Amino acid sequence: MVFFWSDTHFNHDRVRGYSNRPDASVEVMNARLIAAWNSVVNIGDDVHFLGDFAFGDRPARVADIYAALRGRKHLILGNHDEKNRRTTELPWTSVERLREVRHDGHRIVLCHYPIESWAGKHRGTIHCHGHSHGTSRKVPRRFDVGCDVFPVPVSAEQIVALAALDGEETDHRNRDE
Repeated sequence: MVFFWSDTHFNHDRVRGYSNRPDASVEVMNARLIAAWNSVVNIGDDVHFLGDFAFGDRPARVADIYAALRGRKHLILGNHDEKNRRTTELPWTSVERLREVRHDGHRIVLCHYPIESWAGKHRGTIHCHGHSHGTSRKVPRRFDVGCDVFPVPVSAEQIVALAALDGEETDHRNRDE
């Protein structure tokens, strides 16, 4: 299976407030997010994590959090990851700023940031991102896959199904991209 998720902000106490997370403490938030991840991801699955994994090393060690998470983990760098060596030095399967994956005949562009226009947008290519914590403007076939939007990592199958229901882009001026 292939999954997407982002913006867990492990160990980041203030994210609980500005993302309206229900957790009584950062320790409770960390435990809830680890349990959510592992509730759908198995050891052999691929998880494309679209940025902002963790902050610092307190209250829990970032390496211990990473080790508790199942699957082969791919990091798409987020704005907070670039500043946190404890995150970037983890044994990720891959680390990139932008990535394109194919799933069941569908192209999916992955980036931490929401992109307004991406390669293949007018030919059905899907875009998954994080960063916005559920506040980005709705654009057809563009999905915020953050943990504040999806309570567990979202599968590629789910994203493809959502894109099929999403309708067509109405601005076709750049159809030759």
